[in-house]
Amino acid sequence: MSAAFAVTLRSGSSGNCVLVSDGEAHILIDCGLSLRALTAELRPFGLTPGGLSAIFLTHEHSDHTKLLHAPGRDAPARITASRGTLEAARVHKNASVIEAAQSVKPAPGGRMTVTRFDTSHDAAESCGYVVDFGGRRGGVCTDLGRMTDEVTDALSGCEYVILESNHDADMLKSGPYPLFLRRRILSGVGHLSNSDCARAVARLAASGTRRVTLAHLSEENNDPSLAIGASCHAVSQTGAELGKDIQIDAAPRLEAGEMYCF
Repeated sequence: MSAAFAVTLRSGSSGNCVLVSDGEAHILIDCGLSLRALTAELRPFGLTPGGLSAIFLTHEHSDHTKLLHAPGRDAPARITASRGTLEAARVHKNASVIEAAQSVKPAPGGRMTVTRFDTSHDAAESCGYVVDFGGRRGGVCTDLGRMTDEVTDALSGCEYVILESNHDADMLKSGPYPLFLRRRILSGVGHLSNSDCARAVARLAASGTRRVTLAHLSEENNDPSLAIGASCHAVSQTGAELGKDIQIDAAPRLEAGEMYCF
């Protein structure tokens, strides 16, 4: 494939993985699936795990790093992440540190650059990424308790954003989770609610974002219709026209989502 694109391969507490390609460099942002599942998901794109240029990790939690835990197997590509994430995930071989605000090229001489920004989550040193294809940008940001100024600034102007809309607050508060887990999710280092995400999506629409994919939806405490509805309502309040100025969808949990081409 020659066109640049991004697509979610997995999304949710059972696994998270985003494939991004510019036709020359092919990267994963997170790798929360097995090697067998990754191989199957890459096949329709004409790719194999061995053909990946790099894997960028947002943080060390297992639903973002499952691929690295297969016994006796090395990762199929170089692992890039914050120093804290690499240490917490115990990645020592074929690894490189990306510092806050640093930009790296997954393929020497290629047009894709990846820039790290920090997030607020209960992990060692969590982050999100902005991928630039010569001026056209996309952002990936899940697992954050709140939208900080740093996150907002990093994602502003990205034409495509994958953003967490983890839970409906009312469903979470009345749901089956124990109190300590509910408090963790609702905290500033937990997960972004539908309403918090919706406010962020409205700001992104005003900054020029053309499509948002809502990600990391809780299976127990959310529903795609609720997440999409909250963001659509927030955007409509700004006067933006849904479907024309911005499109909003939700990433499926266990299969590839819709591709966005840059």
